[in-house]
Amino acid sequence: MILTVFAGIAEFERALIRERTAEGRKLARERGIHMGRPAKLKPHEAETARKLIMEKQVAVSEVAMKYGVHRTTIYRLVAAAQRTKHAKH
Repeated sequence: MILTVFAGIAEFERALIRERTAEGRKLARERGIHMGRPAKLKPHEAETARKLIMEKQVAVSEVAMKYGVHRTTIYRLVAAAQRTKHAKH
């Protein structure tokens, strides 16, 4: 019986924590605070990398080595730029 009471208290406390966390995230979003993993490249680096690839001046692997990121990161940047470009038209 005591274990049941403790389990109920633990469940209640977990619900409180979940509510407070959700409220904190909501407030952070409203203040414009970024949630999640930080970007590997600064905005100006990402733009330069996109231009180099999209203008076919440099190979993806070379750009990736230059900025110290994986090729997949560069491919994602290019894909995002192309999606944005197509969405505008």
